[in-house]
Amino acid sequence: MFSYDGTGIDVQIYGAPDGNYEQGYSMGPDLLRSGGYNNEVIYGVVPDGQTLDDLDGISIWCVAVGVDFGSGDFSP
Repeated sequence: MFSYDGTGIDVQIYGAPDGNYEQGYSMGPDLLRSGGYNNEVIYGVVPDGQTLDDLDGISIWCVAVGVDFGSGDFSP
């Protein structure tokens, strides 16, 4: 379940290889929302031209300033 206060500057779900989110890609819309999120389910979508094999981590990433608000790594 996802909880987040909904603040920041252009915060998105980001996927990346080797945890390098600056070289990653967006997997969803801006997550900014008045009132935030409280124990919700959110979904990231792998964009056209990419596959899950192209990434090994997912982050709640502030695109504008390059800050990881929380991330997880995974492997096949």
